[in-house]
Amino acid sequence: HFFAYLDDVTIVGPPPAVARAVEAYIAEMNAIGITMNRKKCEWHQPDAKAGEMPDMPAGFTVSERGIKVLGVWIALSRDNDAT
Repeated sequence: HFFAYLDDVTIVGPPPAVARAVEAYIAEMNAIGITMNRKKCEWHQPDAKAGEMPDMPAGFTVSERGIKVLGVWIALSRDNDAT
């Protein structure tokens, strides 16, 4: 799944598919002269620990708290305090 609003993009799916979508997105943006700021990109994979994410694109930050979409945290459960 690919969700975008202005310059905020969220891609959700199995890690290998998300990694391919990210690389395709980067290629399309580069083709029109836009560079993605990888320092602002996060990778969330709840079933893995840092260092165990072979599909994560280089330069992304690992988010263990959940997913932030348009400034709002989407937590995995009510017990997850993603503030």
